[in-house]
Parts: sequence; C-alpha cells; structure tokens
Amino acid sequence: MKFSALILFSILLNLIVLPTQSHAYVKTPESICTPVDFREIFPLKMRNQHEMAWCYAHSASDYLQFTYNIPEQISAADIAINYSRSKWSKFVTFVRNVFNRDLRNEPPQTGLIKYAIQMILPQGYCPESALPSEEWTRVTPDGQSSKIEILQASLDLFDLRDQVQKKKFTTAAELPWRYDFKNVNGQQFFDILKNSTRKNVLLKLRAQACTQSRKPFPANANISMQFRLKGPHVFTRLNSNFDDAKMPITIDFFSDVLRHLDNPKKNINNMHTVLVYGRKFNTETNECYYMIKDSYGEQCDKYDPKIECDDGYVWLPENKVYKSLFSDLMIQRY
Repeated sequence: MKFSALILFSILLNLIVLPTQSHAYVKTPESICTPVDFREIFPLKMRNQHEMAWCYAHSASDYLQFTYNIPEQISAADIAINYSRSKWSKFVTFVRNVFNRDLRNEPPQTGLIKYAIQMILPQGYCPESALPSEEWTRVTPDGQSSKIEILQASLDLFDLRDQVQKKKFTTAAELPWRYDFKNVNGQQFFDILKNSTRKNVLLKLRAQACTQSRKPFPANANISMQFRLKGPHVFTRLNSNFDDAKMPITIDFFSDVLRHLDNPKKNINNMHTVLVYGRKFNTETNECYYMIKDSYGEQCDKYDPKIECDDGYVWLPENKVYKSLFSDLMIQRY
C-alpha cells in the first residue's frame, strides 16, 4: 500500500497494534516443514493490481475462490469497491486526503481483508469477467478499443462523469468513449455518469456490472485474524492450517523485504497483503520457506535477486517473514 501521507494513521496504528519489541521465535523443524504447494491442488491465475492499492481485495478474492472451490476468478474490484462503503475505509480515505491533496481525486484504496471478506460473504461474489480488476476496456464510437489500467481507468471515469454533470455531453451517443462491461450497455453507462457523484460512481457502476452475474457463496465461514504476531509460536497457527485444515492463509507484512531481503524497512507505506500458498524446507539454509502469491503479475525482476521467484510466486525464508510479519487471517467454512 502506497500512501506516504498517512502520518496520523501510521501513528495510531503504531500505538494500537504494531509490535513494539522483538521476541525470539521457535524455528519450524524439517519434520513439520513438509512440502506443501497448493498450486497442485487448486491453481490460481496470477493477478496484477498495478498502481491500485487493492492487494487486500486481490488476496481476498483468491482465498475465497480456493475456500469454496470456485472455478471462475472472483472480482477483486467488486470486493474493493464494496469495502469502500465501510467506516474504516472512509476514515483512512479522509486521513489520506487531509495529508495529501494529490490523492484526493483517487478512488478509496487500502483495506483490512477481514472486513472486506465479511462484507462480501452475504452478498455473494461477482465474477472477474463481469467486473475486471486489472484493466478496463475502453471503446470509442468508431469501434476502437484499448486497455486501461484500473487506477487510471477510475480517474478517467471520474473526469468523464464531471463532463457529463457539466452537460458537455448530454446523451450516450455524444460520449467520446465508454468502458465495455458485459452487463453495462452504452445507455446504462451514460445514466450512471449522469446520476452519480464522484463518491458513488464506482458503486453504481459495480451494481450495474455485477447484479446479473452475482452468485452466492455455497456456505458461510468463520474468519479469524490475529495481530501483533510476535513470540515463540508465531508459525504454529500457519503450519496447523496447512496440515490440519489443508488451507492456505493470508498475511499482512511489510513488503520492503521483497525488494531488500537483508535490510528491509518497516513502514506503514509498504504494508501488503498476500496469500501464503506453499511451504518447503531448504536443507542448504536449514530453514523453512513459505511461498507467497503476490499480486503484481508474473514478472520476477522487481524482487531482490536473492529471492526465489516462480512467475510471481515468491519463496521467503521463515526468519524474514517473521521480522516483517504484522497479522494473519484464516477462513474456515461451515
């Protein structure tokens, strides 16, 4: 997550939940760190959040898809836009906008995966095919089309809405372009722009794009999230979830470790949510390694060269995970 202006939020978070001291932990022995690779059980398509700080929504989508064995990819955009209605999202957005005017025009970003999942479960999921989370397709009246990354697509949507509100364009036929969604035709797209505010245009677009395609989750779930992950048995819960529940787990951690493995910075600006999707023991380093599914595409050149990367799946040694770890989350369906 990227907002360098969240000074007040950073202070509050440090005072309330961030660990203030270091503790020794018990290394996971080889007898427990047996090979696990959930890709062999349930392959997931790699995601790319680009510049939009929706990592929590991408991880939530993957986790829900695995939990309920859903064959189609779940829309992270649906989860993120829905989460923007929460008091927590509104508070973070307010603080962000107070301290950085440059971000005032951007859509709500950052989030807590627990509340995002709790909010979407009763509604059901929207397929990625109905509301894409990485790029939107822009089409012009002459039939030309182009892919626009999600953050820029949202900003352009806001600007086009403003022009419609100022009556620069008064009919759907006058629009210079629109976004192409399966369940949103040209007139519906124009009506959304005409009858929305900047604060709710994404919510209205989400509703139109997803309502016809939304499907219920087949069961409910318990969601358990732990903060202040320090102490001797930090990885007991993770490994138990792997071995007993046969389930992955998500973590929030300081992601600078991915770029500077040996000397990462702990800063609220690089807090990141990922899905832990595998485990193996490295006999050369005598340490357990965990495989995380990142949400920045399949490229590996953005990571520290010492990190093993496999098309966007990254292996991190346990001690590096421990030093950067902030929270974890488990889902148990019932």
